[in-house]
Amino acid sequence: MGSNLDRYNMAAPTVKPVIAVPFYSMYGHVATLAEEVIAGVEAAGGIAKPYFIQETLPAEVLTKMYAGTSLTPKYPLLEPQHLTEVDGFIFGIPTRYGRAPAQVSAFFDKTGGLWASQALNGKYAATFTSTAGQHGGQELTHLTTLPFFVHHGCIYVPIGYKEPYISDVIEVHGASPWGTSTVSDGDGSRVPTEGEKRVARFQGEHFTKIVAQAVRGRHLLEADAAGTSAAGTAATGTAADGTAAVQSSQTAAAQPTEAGAASSAAATGGAAVAGAARNDEPAVRAAPLETDKAATAPAAPAAPAAADAKVPATDAAPAAQSAPASAPAPAAASQEAAPSTTRATAPVPEKKKGGLFSCCSANAID
Repeated sequence: MGSNLDRYNMAAPTVKPVIAVPFYSMYGHVATLAEEVIAGVEAAGGIAKPYFIQETLPAEVLTKMYAGTSLTPKYPLLEPQHLTEVDGFIFGIPTRYGRAPAQVSAFFDKTGGLWASQALNGKYAATFTSTAGQHGGQELTHLTTLPFFVHHGCIYVPIGYKEPYISDVIEVHGASPWGTSTVSDGDGSRVPTEGEKRVARFQGEHFTKIVAQAVRGRHLLEADAAGTSAAGTAATGTAADGTAAVQSSQTAAAQPTEAGAASSAAATGGAAVAGAARNDEPAVRAAPLETDKAATAPAAPAAPAAADAKVPATDAAPAAQSAPASAPAPAAASQEAAPSTTRATAPVPEKKKGGLFSCCSANAID
């Protein structure tokens, strides 16, 4: 009989997860991280589909900002429909005051139709970002992007601290458990370091492996429901074997063996003559066992009390019977037995003065 584990060990449909990597980059820092994320997706066996989020500023303004790479994107422009064609997406979002820039927000606003139909519900999402300073809002940008994914029903996938570089405190970097990031400096002169790019590659691999598990599980469930795959056949066989085993055990339980029946009869005290079980011989009444005699014998009178007792034990029963079951106690006695209604009041502890974090003052955090 096959086990439930066998069906998952069988060859499942080989379907690679498709991961979109849409990003916006004005000075090229997010674009550099995006390339590493794409490499990580492909290294984990996924199919990467990079997209660029459309620029909304005119060329004249971008020139005055010493920018312009966003006007000549390397990849196709992202459209809302592209998100429905993939299993997950890792958005590259630079920060503007701790949130997504106007270009990314403009794209989010174009997904109203997808929200109405919940076309993205159940898909996986992640983010990476870039800021000018070390405390310029890396984690806040990740956080303020979550409402978009939540309203669409997406599953957010952080990276945690599985990549050791995230915990590094020797050098300045922007990596966090939310996702990779970089610090560009105010004039954009700082480029992503090797450590930050390593975290970007790790994020692409980690995200793809998580999504791959979901894709594999979904195809197994679909194959089981259709009953056409080897896994579905194994599941059906396992269920059939289990049903047969239950029926066999029930049949065995309904037909006890002759030895079992004899043992059961002996246990209940109904011993029978050896030939009584056959139809061609009359049944013989079994002699009562010693245990039967003991059970049917009349009860012996109660043993007398100890020799030094002044009153016989037989006299105690009538006295106990004559007493009422619950005799009311005298009023005076009940009043004396009543507990006092006055309770001692515990002293009120002196309230401590709270500091800046008064809710945590007990722990001396403030």
